Amino acid sequence: MQLVWYPADGSSPITFPGTLAGNDGDIVMSSMMNHVGFAGAPVTHQTLKSPNQDGVSYLWTVYEPRVISFDVMVQTASLQDLLDTQGMLTGMFDASKGIGSLVWIQQNGKQYLLKCIANGNCPSNPADPQNRGPQHQRYTFPMIAHDPFWYSGSAHVVYFAFIGKSFFPFNFPFNFQSPHSPTQNLINQGSAKTPVYVLFTGPMTNPVLTNSLTGKTLGITLVLAAGETFEVNTDKNDIYATYHSLGGNLNGNPYLNNMVTLAEFLLEAGDNPVTLSSSSSGSGAQAMIQWSDKYVGV
Repeated sequence: MQLVWYPADGSSPITFPGTLAGNDGDIVMSSMMNHVGFAGAPVTHQTLKSPNQDGVSYLWTVYEPRVISFDVMVQTASLQDLLDTQGMLTGMFDASKGIGSLVWIQQNGKQYLLKCIANGNCPSNPADPQNRGPQHQRYTFPMIAHDPFWYSGSAHVVYFAFIGKSFFPFNFPFNFQSPHSPTQNLINQGSAKTPVYVLFTGPMTNPVLTNSLTGKTLGITLVLAAGETFEVNTDKNDIYATYHSLGGNLNGNPYLNNMVTLAEFLLEAGDNPVTLSSSSSGSGAQAMIQWSDKYVGV
């Protein structure tokens, strides 16, 4: 099992366990087994109580931020290498850089990603003799994920391409379901509803995506010219719609078809048959859907 930390500033990631080259010898970083908070996420139940009511009425449940931590033992050939490593780790987990990504690679090779940030003194270093010395130090990395869900380490991408007035979906590698079929089955292998990123590329008019499982649609009322694109992100933590017109970037919200709020167009866990339709399209027109599997806990 490995943990890989990707800092928010795009600098090189670091892997635990792992070995680095120090000035006086190898720097060995060994993962400890006391990982905390990697499984289920905390919840809050929203309830309503009326006067003289026995108990309360349940309304809904929301997930709270996930608090996690993990320990790493660092062993070096010299005290200076240990101090240099401590400074390096402190910089890599600097909370002022913003939210980074922690990737958990399990023994079967499957990867899960958590968007998180240092939560307090990170790393902290216990002062007891068993956990520190001139050439070794145990560090604890406390983190908080304001979005408490884990995501698949790599995203899924599906393209829908138009051919004249007929169109068919395809993905890479090419996997044709049926000739000129307008429907593709998008599979969310996680345990929770997951948002999508959509990119429409012109020329096309009034494209609409419909999830037949939920009945929700996402479309735009717009003549999208050749060379123009329209992108949508339905993740409510980073929700937006942008029209990249030939004249510049514009707020895409006025062009949405108002059949559904963006945050409602999600992929349910399991199969999601999605259909693309359009009033008209020209050569080079296509739509792309990208998503990551979403998990309550792993």
